[in-house]
Amino acid sequence: METGGMHCLYYSIKRYLNDSGINLTETDVFHLMGGYAFHYHVDPSSAVPYIQIFGTNMDLNLFLSNTGIELKLNEETDEDKADDELQKVLEADNKHLVYANCFYLPFDTLNYQKNYDDHLLYVHAYDSNRLEYIVSDHRSELVRISKQSFQMARKKLVYGHHHTLNLNLDTPLPITEIKKNINHLIFEQAKEFSKKAFLYLVSFSQELEEIDQVEDGVKKELGFHNISKALKASHGPIITRKLMSKSVEELDQQLSNKFYTLANLWDAFANRLVRYTISSNVLLQDLLKEYDKIVSEELYCANQLQKLLTVTK
Repeated sequence: METGGMHCLYYSIKRYLNDSGINLTETDVFHLMGGYAFHYHVDPSSAVPYIQIFGTNMDLNLFLSNTGIELKLNEETDEDKADDELQKVLEADNKHLVYANCFYLPFDTLNYQKNYDDHLLYVHAYDSNRLEYIVSDHRSELVRISKQSFQMARKKLVYGHHHTLNLNLDTPLPITEIKKNINHLIFEQAKEFSKKAFLYLVSFSQELEEIDQVEDGVKKELGFHNISKALKASHGPIITRKLMSKSVEELDQQLSNKFYTLANLWDAFANRLVRYTISSNVLLQDLLKEYDKIVSEELYCANQLQKLLTVTK
């Protein structure tokens, strides 16, 4: 079985489905849950400039309508009940999708005691002799974590407590129908991007200029750091453009390369935003020129994808 992926949510769902006899890829799940996009939300109540940035649309109902499979987020506030429920599921099915805070996951060397964020794990089993859970994610395969660390990671979620993601596989659509729906979704998501997302991309440069006008130097610095972090987040444009690169690989290698280059442009831009706050050699005008190039590349990729899919229909 193929292991490793780019995104904990899409990978874990894909793996669960594969182990249940439904052959979908990580990028299939990505498109079924909304696909690529660009939009943002400015938080007016924040003491420092804070903008939430999304490189995707997240829609559980879209997944249900195109697969016949319901995704349901469950929460249990009682720790003992959460543990008991997990044990029952693992004994019956040998798999469950469980949310944990990556800050408390020792095997996650990228985030352990560094980044505070919710992360989806594929839980295989519990070893009662060693008091350890056996888990996987998109970067780690069949690793062990102590029950104590696992419980802490479940309890200390950013949003809520002891969340699990349940999949109802009672009435899935035939795989041929799901695949047909995915192809339609990719085309519609590209069309939607050219219209709605493009407007957000254009207006986002104004947000950058507004942050640059903040008189308090500390707040301005934090504002640009927050944007850089949001761009690099799991649902930001860097990871999602890499997913798009993988998604269109068989359709058109040149476009796949374009999407991957686009991901790198976003990554470089996120890094430059941080450098802008600490170096006088980086000018805002230069940053805005780099951003304009990103916008141009985004529109090209969306339009090119529509053309290719129109021809193959």
